[in-house]
Amino acid sequence: MLNREKQILELLAFCNTSKMTPLSICDSLNILFKKIINRKHQPLTSVSLRLCGKRIFHILIIFLFSCTEKNPHGFTKGLTPVKWEGKLESSKDCGNCHKEIYKEWKTTRHRVAFTNELYKESHEREPLIWCVNCHAPMMKAGGDSLKIEDRIFTEEGISCIVCHKRGDRILTAHTPSNPKEHEYIEVKEMKRSEFCENCHQFNFPVGTGNVPHKNFKYSNQPMQNTFTEWQMSYFYGKETCQDCHMQPRDGYKTHLFQGGHNKEYLAKTFSVNLEKITNTDVKLTLTAKRIGHAFPTGDFFRTLIVKLLDKEENEIKRVVLRYEYEEVAVNRNSETLSAKRLRERNIITPPVSREDAYYIKNVSLSEPEVKNIHSYELSMSYINESNKLFSGVEDNHGKLVFKREKIKIVPGINTDE
Repeated sequence: MLNREKQILELLAFCNTSKMTPLSICDSLNILFKKIINRKHQPLTSVSLRLCGKRIFHILIIFLFSCTEKNPHGFTKGLTPVKWEGKLESSKDCGNCHKEIYKEWKTTRHRVAFTNELYKESHEREPLIWCVNCHAPMMKAGGDSLKIEDRIFTEEGISCIVCHKRGDRILTAHTPSNPKEHEYIEVKEMKRSEFCENCHQFNFPVGTGNVPHKNFKYSNQPMQNTFTEWQMSYFYGKETCQDCHMQPRDGYKTHLFQGGHNKEYLAKTFSVNLEKITNTDVKLTLTAKRIGHAFPTGDFFRTLIVKLLDKEENEIKRVVLRYEYEEVAVNRNSETLSAKRLRERNIITPPVSREDAYYIKNVSLSEPEVKNIHSYELSMSYINESNKLFSGVEDNHGKLVFKREKIKIVPGINTDE
């Protein structure tokens, strides 16, 4: 195979795995062809196509036909903002008619994506514009993508406008059978997990990411891996992100987006059982009911903490579930590798053969400690362990105790009890 043919096939493979938009694919192909035929201003034409050989031609035709397609929602996995066109409106305007949905959305983490204390402190520490492209993605017409002041609707976070409005038209997964109030753009992706993937699946940047944004690139080290976890799970092909986090009620999909910050949702999802193995060893089983991904997931500094307590609620033992990363100093200025490296992964992995997922750990204690176990506590921590000492985030934002209940140690099969 000719070298130029190999180059094109490699590019097409990359386009497929990186899920580039058709327009980006064509731009990349055009650049490659210019290099191949050594004509700086030569566009992609039948002349340059013939240079590629017949084996490549048929593959390219498929891509060329898709180049006229557009990305109606404008999301690019954080690489660029979404440019706003049309009349400036607030999500409050949507609430005039969609009262229940607006009321639900106001209680969500989406609502405070750009204004919550955790994000603000994190962004102050590492002020990358890449983060803003997901937390406050809308940019005014003619704005500068590098200027925060050119972002609009920032106080609304991820809002009705961000997900559903482009210009004077409404994005929807299903066009109403009898549309009256709006003009619509039907976006089938909105009913699939791929829509959520735009903000909930991405890798660490190469180096530290602290470079001019035009030079920003992703490494091959996952940072938020929730979409891929779902693809690995029992629910892939059966249920979507929307099925779980936007459960239907009274004929519409709720917009509560319950998840890792919702006390009630977490409490009904997780439970703990203890089984006695010996007088000084117990088997701890943490069950996650109907979970469609790993846990913790999302922000890489989220931590799930299991505590075993005595009657006075003094801690006897704790088990910590989280990802742990370490700094790789030699990669700080790398153009291909991340400055972060996964050191340890102690999490609930996605369920594969059944709906529920399990985390099982043998815990060694003293005999008195085993006898004194009275209850367990489950909590979430949202602050990076290394930053806790210097964090100004108050406990009610940085920590959530979501379950505490009595527990009975069940005799194991090999015990005499």
